[in-house]
Amino acid sequence: MVECEVIKNNPAKKVKRQKDDVKIDVFSDEQIKQMLNFYRRIKQRDKSYVAYRDYMIIVTILGTGIRRGEIINLKWSDVDFINKTISIFW
Repeated sequence: MVECEVIKNNPAKKVKRQKDDVKIDVFSDEQIKQMLNFYRRIKQRDKSYVAYRDYMIIVTILGTGIRRGEIINLKWSDVDFINKTISIFW
């Protein structure tokens, strides 16, 4: 746009570039199995609301890729039980 003289200044010049590549460590299949087994055992042993809740949080996080902050901020209105969907809003 600058070269074609449509605009005078490039507004993207103000955007700073990322300096380093960010490497995100992910769980291995074995680590995921260990987590699920741990929470499954607790859920079966305790049979409490908290144990079941924690198990479902882990299953949801691992199954959807939802972030911690997103799952914490979920509201009942974000969950559609009929269509089996969760809507995430920022």
